[in-house]
Amino acid sequence: MKHLNISRLFDNKTFCKIFSIIGAIVIWSSVTLALKTDSQKTIRNIPIDFSVDGTAVAALGLSTFDHSDDVVSIKVSGNRGSLNSVSKDDFSVTLSVGRVTTAGKHTIHVDVSLKEQIGNLAIEDYSPKSIQVTFDKPASKTIPVSTDISNISAGADFMIDKGYPSVQEITVSGPESVVNTVSSCIAKVDTKKKDLKQSITFPAIPIVLYDENSNIVSNPNITLDKDSVDISVPVLKIKELPIAAHFINKPANFNDASFAYTLSATKIEVAGPAETIDTMSQIDIRYVDLKNAKPGDVVTLNVELPSGFINVSNISTVDVTVPSNNMQEKSFTVNQFKLIGTPENKKATLSTKRLNNVVLVGDRNIINNITAQDIVIEVDLSNITTNGTVTVPATITVPSQQGVFWAYGNYEVVIRIS
Repeated sequence: MKHLNISRLFDNKTFCKIFSIIGAIVIWSSVTLALKTDSQKTIRNIPIDFSVDGTAVAALGLSTFDHSDDVVSIKVSGNRGSLNSVSKDDFSVTLSVGRVTTAGKHTIHVDVSLKEQIGNLAIEDYSPKSIQVTFDKPASKTIPVSTDISNISAGADFMIDKGYPSVQEITVSGPESVVNTVSSCIAKVDTKKKDLKQSITFPAIPIVLYDENSNIVSNPNITLDKDSVDISVPVLKIKELPIAAHFINKPANFNDASFAYTLSATKIEVAGPAETIDTMSQIDIRYVDLKNAKPGDVVTLNVELPSGFINVSNISTVDVTVPSNNMQEKSFTVNQFKLIGTPENKKATLSTKRLNNVVLVGDRNIINNITAQDIVIEVDLSNITTNGTVTVPATITVPSQQGVFWAYGNYEVVIRIS
């Protein structure tokens, strides 16, 4: 009996053709059978679309916030070809919000569908079919930023002003019911620093929200346009300085050293940048206008400090008392005038021939020695630009005297300019 030699069969062209045809038919039948056979597949972590645009909920001004789930798993069936080609992006997962009419937490049905039909693919089941969703109106509120630097202290003879945030206010956004509970926001420096003698800045200090009862407001749906700030802490040097008053409308020959005015406060404690306060010898208050002051008058002046200084003593005003001891006032009729500063292309003619009731105030000995002939009325014409008859302020001078005295009141003369 002869043995069948398979390898020799493939040398036969007719056998090879028949074998190829039969093989192709078998492969085609296997693939077709596999593609037509239905099966199942579960696709997980398909995101839920929480948009409510175009719905009645949106018309009510509501939006979605908190929710119990944000993805679903979908079980689908179909032939293997369809199952192999489907992905998460082929599904539409939305909320059925038709029955929502009020803000608050609601149980919402989840709708699942294919965006486009894929072969004979069919949705068999999905989970979850409903979720808890909180609806509320979007809201925002602008709140000033406060700072807490209670962990910081200054060294001896120094003080801390306060903490200055890099942003003065923030905007809080989120569900209206939560935003409305926010009453304040505080950025607190937790780092402990003691005996500071120079200014310091703390970067990126977190902002914390609080309600009216000082409870922290924490909600994942709350957002801040700034969640941290830099806090600058000026450290100022404290120094006690004498107070000095200043006077205007006094004669050029006025003796300041002999003018014994008194102050309601002679010293003041202030704090300021060390490099500035170390150069200061007194605090100047301005001004007492002597043309409106008589002996014994009390003039109240504001204490104004340089920018960046703090009034530690909290003395905001000082009363200046014009000295009255051995002081006198006297009236004169004056007819001596002196025109100064007349423009080169102008001619000035005095229409006023004398001034009555010119009042001089000052040291008794000086006033008693002054006569009308000692008084000169100076008229400055340097600002005159037009022709005609004008009224010009006048200054009362006593060139022959020196000491504590001044002219009380306002004086004017009439001048013709041509």
